[in-house]
Amino acid sequence: MSGITIGVDIVPMTCPVCGVRYGVDRVYQEKKYQEGGRWKCPNGDPLIYRENEADRLRKLLEQAEQTIQIERANKETANRRAVSAEMSRRVTKGHLTRLRQRVAHGVCPCCGRTFQQLARHMANKHPNFPQESATGQKG
Repeated sequence: MSGITIGVDIVPMTCPVCGVRYGVDRVYQEKKYQEGGRWKCPNGDPLIYRENEADRLRKLLEQAEQTIQIERANKETANRRAVSAEMSRRVTKGHLTRLRQRVAHGVCPCCGRTFQQLARHMANKHPNFPQESATGQKG
């Protein structure tokens, strides 16, 4: 009769719960380490590889990439808002400029009529309207 010789590489381990020392096949141990698996020590204590270094680093990288994407989206949103605010500012400035020019030429901003003495008209007929001179200063 001939025998078969099988070489098994045993990894020494110590149970962190009960302290018993035992050995596990290296292939089995590496598989549990890579995949994150459960097993029991010889005394029945449940053990687990929760997360290996590669998985931990992979998760950190994914979190960093997500943070970068969020920051890029926030930057794009802020840029769009800034452009929109600038356009709104320009439109408002144009309206105010036209209004000041009309008032400077004697046109009432409320009723559109032309008056020689617009300041007197505004004080008498529209006392609640904020008066501004053609240069934009209150007066």
